[in-house]
Amino acid sequence: MDKKNQQPKKGEIDDFAKALLNKKTDMAIYADEQKKEDADEDQSVIDRKEAEQTLSSALDLLRKERGQSTIAEEEKRFYYSQLEENDGWEEEDDDFTTSSIEDLKTQSFDVESVAKALSDYDQNQEVKAKLKVDLNKSNAKGIAHKEEEKPKKKSRSKRKSRKLLPWIILVIVLGLGCLGGYAYKVYVWNPAHIVTEDMEKAYDRLVAYADEYGSDLDSSATLMSDSERLELLNMKEDYEMLNETQKSAINEYFQEQTKMTYLELVDELETFQEQVSDPENESYKTISDLLSKWSSLTASQQYQIIDLESGYQDLPKVLQDRIDELASSNANTTFEKLVSQLRESRDASAQQQQQQLSSLQSQLSSLQSQLATNQQYASTLETELQTAQASGDSETIADLNTAIASNNDTISNLEKQIETIQAQIDQLNQ
Repeated sequence: MDKKNQQPKKGEIDDFAKALLNKKTDMAIYADEQKKEDADEDQSVIDRKEAEQTLSSALDLLRKERGQSTIAEEEKRFYYSQLEENDGWEEEDDDFTTSSIEDLKTQSFDVESVAKALSDYDQNQEVKAKLKVDLNKSNAKGIAHKEEEKPKKKSRSKRKSRKLLPWIILVIVLGLGCLGGYAYKVYVWNPAHIVTEDMEKAYDRLVAYADEYGSDLDSSATLMSDSERLELLNMKEDYEMLNETQKSAINEYFQEQTKMTYLELVDELETFQEQVSDPENESYKTISDLLSKWSSLTASQQYQIIDLESGYQDLPKVLQDRIDELASSNANTTFEKLVSQLRESRDASAQQQQQQLSSLQSQLSSLQSQLATNQQYASTLETELQTAQASGDSETIADLNTAIASNNDTISNLEKQIETIQAQIDQLNQ
């Protein structure tokens, strides 16, 4: 058939035009589907808008502080970019292969449907042109807009990326929130700074003990007894109750008051308690008892310390140190110096006692001699009185009676003196 016979009839178009119009029609139809999907997606965004409002506001504020655009502006530019890309795809799809044209030959079109499709396509192009003008106005106001390379993937993957964007932002914000919470926990909130009422009471009890123990370092203070000192071992729960800050403060306070930290003092007292309980260290109790009531002891009782010197030397050092503390507090010297002083005092006292004893014994001998003389004189007077009474010499009898009475008084006085001196001698010999 020649070309003349192939001319289209009135109301019909040639094959090439059919293919072109068919392609434009498909593009118009797909554009409607695109708009419908976008409308569904916009509706989904509206549903989430209330939940994301607070998050978006916080992110917008952060982006503005960094000199960046808000999320809404970024999305707007992204949307314009998509329209440009879709337009590019449409233009790209205008290239047809021979096979696609052949497939369209079987279809029939009338003029009215083709005209309507072309009109819809032109309206779509006008909308896109208007959106481009809005984008240019936005850039003219100073909003930064970075031209991105056109992706080679289809628009459907772009829409999927836009759906994931809010969730990505949410994950980032949650991560920042967790990081902020961790920073607050580490740098602001710290369990080591929490103090309860019970912890305050425990802290005060330990401070009071340190004050009392520290007063022992003053020579004018009354020394704590062993039982009072060992009370610290019963206060371990108080110490364990404290937080780390309080424990550090208590150790520093004990160091200041007792010359040892709390932990060092506890270790020393535990060792001390074990040593005191050892039966081999019984001399410690005897010495400590004597020193504790030192001022009320007699000289002879104090001299008992001298006999305990060897027991002191056999004690472990921790107990020797404690005895020295007691001796210093009650006798103003160390134990060894005290023993030395007592030994000198006892020796001097013994020497003085010996001298006194010798003097008393000499006096006693003299009195006893006088008593014997007077007793012998009394016997002589009795004999003379009997002779005078026999002769009837009244004058001699009167004189003898007077002499006998006087001699008896002398004898009585001598006996009393002898008794007194003997008592003194007996006391010195005790």
